[in-house]
Amino acid sequence: MSAVTSWHYPTVAVGSLADDDNANSAWVNPSYIFSDNTAYASRTVSSSSHTRTLRGSGFGFTSSDIPDGSTITGIELAIRRYNSPGLDYLVSLVPQSTGSIGDRAGDNKADTVTVWPNSPADALYGGDGDMWGTTISLSQIKSSDFAVDFMGTASSLSASLAIDSFKVRIYFIPPPADISATITEADDTLQATGLINQPREYSASITEAADTAAATGTVKVKGAATLAEADDTVYARIGYTAVIDWDFTASEVPDPRIVFSGGANGTRVNSAGQIVAASAPRYDYDPVTLEAKGLLNEATSTNLLTQSEFATGLPASRGGLVSAATFSGLIGTTGLAFGYDGATDSYAYTTNFTPVVSTQYYFSVFVRMDDGGAPAFGGASIHSPLNDFVVNIGNAVASPTTYKVEDYGGGLYRVIVPAINNASPGASIGVIKYRDNSPRTFKISGVMYELGFAATSYIATGASQVTRSADIAVVSGVDFSDFYNQSEGTFIVDFDTYMGANSYDRGLVGVDSGSSVNRMIVYMSSSMVGRAIGNTSSSQSFFFSNLGPISPNTHNSIALAYALNDFAASMNGTAPSTSASGTPGTVNRMTIGRASGAEGENGHIRRLRYYDVRVKDSELKALTALQGRAVIVETGDTLAAGGKAYITAALNKIEATDALTATAQVYVKATLNKIEATDALSSAATVRIKGALARTEANDTVSAQAKAYIRATVTIGEAGDALVAAADAGPAAVASERRTIILLGAPLSGRTVELTGSRLADRTIII
Repeated sequence: MSAVTSWHYPTVAVGSLADDDNANSAWVNPSYIFSDNTAYASRTVSSSSHTRTLRGSGFGFTSSDIPDGSTITGIELAIRRYNSPGLDYLVSLVPQSTGSIGDRAGDNKADTVTVWPNSPADALYGGDGDMWGTTISLSQIKSSDFAVDFMGTASSLSASLAIDSFKVRIYFIPPPADISATITEADDTLQATGLINQPREYSASITEAADTAAATGTVKVKGAATLAEADDTVYARIGYTAVIDWDFTASEVPDPRIVFSGGANGTRVNSAGQIVAASAPRYDYDPVTLEAKGLLNEATSTNLLTQSEFATGLPASRGGLVSAATFSGLIGTTGLAFGYDGATDSYAYTTNFTPVVSTQYYFSVFVRMDDGGAPAFGGASIHSPLNDFVVNIGNAVASPTTYKVEDYGGGLYRVIVPAINNASPGASIGVIKYRDNSPRTFKISGVMYELGFAATSYIATGASQVTRSADIAVVSGVDFSDFYNQSEGTFIVDFDTYMGANSYDRGLVGVDSGSSVNRMIVYMSSSMVGRAIGNTSSSQSFFFSNLGPISPNTHNSIALAYALNDFAASMNGTAPSTSASGTPGTVNRMTIGRASGAEGENGHIRRLRYYDVRVKDSELKALTALQGRAVIVETGDTLAAGGKAYITAALNKIEATDALTATAQVYVKATLNKIEATDALSSAATVRIKGALARTEANDTVSAQAKAYIRATVTIGEAGDALVAAADAGPAAVASERRTIILLGAPLSGRTVELTGSRLADRTIII
């Protein structure tokens, strides 16, 4: 159960901020909010406007109110006010006041419905369990810069607003009482990999002779540690052991210390390759190979086009051979079909948004070609028969040479078009199929138009525009201080991004104190190079400005090591950049997929490791070295348990006796020409084949629970091929697709063909 402080009143107040967006005058007598009395801060305001900011700060919370090491669980504000017809306009927390409206964070708690009373009364905001949608540290609450902002308005005509006081109280869970841990017997031993991890300020004493912690054993004591007897020993640690190692590609179960928020109205691609609704944490997969990409982190974005999946049947503006149709693969099942007769121009536009001139947007639309192939844009002319269709944005047709086509598997594709209107645009945004384009017909759905420098994950809309909030992942409080070493440590972050050069620095991982005053961050610059920077009390401790180039949709790894006057950073196995001066800033939280002073990543965090020691420069290079891709697996090669080999070209041959150990995976994006006799898939191993499996030799085996996913024709070539009980050999194709079974090379006698669950007319048997 949470404890709670007494009410605290502010000791500093201002009646306006320099960047307030309202022409009204400042509040009169703002200091009258310091206590409950009959003196009021006041301001007259009309119903068509709102007041300037009344900010109270200096609440004076100390360790006597909230013990060090406590966990904040809620913040409650009371504002004593009166004078109908007054109304709230803004009620917001300010973690660290600098005199700007940009200091505000989290939720606006204003009650914009309830009219103020005619006599003074308290209005309550927040409470136990309510952190106002933001992260505020204990040190910030105790700071004199912690503040509250208020703005008011009138419900009708005008009101003379009167505020008697602000007051705040904090709900918290105090740290447990200190205890003492003592190992008292002779010859007590911590075996290899043994761990005593006492997460708070405890006292540990080893009191008898010959006590031992064996190799790689670790004793972590944050209080007093005493080795009292002769021969007590803690052996040297062998190698480096990560205190945290979060592989977001290996599991969709996050560490409970990470607090996720945001991602509202978002989507992800799940492990089956399907686009589904999701909020943070969003674990994302390649829709074709089903490879786990990791934790999707994106900045805020808005789909500016309404009825993105044409749920009403037709858009606001259309013509030609366009009709409502079913469409699979998105959130709904609706879309539009485009026909072709060689004589008619067809188009479908949304008309709810007019682009701003000379501003970067991205348009995207999901497409299913009726012949199952990918949409083609091979002509520079918008009327070329090499183009299946073209895209109109603000009454200007974008050049097909700029279109990008992304494969989402199973015949679903996304066409992405960058757009900058250099003349006054109209509101029409959509797809045109000219009569002199190709004769291929298709269906569309999921239109999206967003401000920014890349097409982000799909945002479904209905009658209104929809905003996806930024993905947030934070570790703070005791969950952070338990593993973080202020004196020295090392971060390693593995990631990818779909961004190219843009106008923002984008964070990957960082530690800070709630602002950029004290921080160490790893990030991508706007020019797409890896960087790392640190600040202590607003002074720069180190800055590594160019750790290496970052290309979109590529795997990268950056390490940052720190200690007093000893910093280093390495990217993708390169020699570390170093700095021999500076102090690590005092920090109290870690952010993932973003960082203080940088925007959201717009990509994936694949893995995050933290060592509570400053790893040697030679090890930084090794720990960030990237594994290559496999083209040919030679005779006798083995993938051990948990191993992965991603193959993006033709896998020419897997030789006899090659083995995939349990849980190993091979992803093949092209034709697998031959699997030799006796090749084996061990239990739970997986082979995913998008092309044709041309031949399987005699006696090849898929072991129990192993899976071979085949998205094309399967030819069974030799007698004796077997699927062991519980094995699964696809094919993973559309349910209505016809199957062809070809039996070759051996007499028909002794073979059995079973056709179940479907009409014989839908199957073909060739003997």
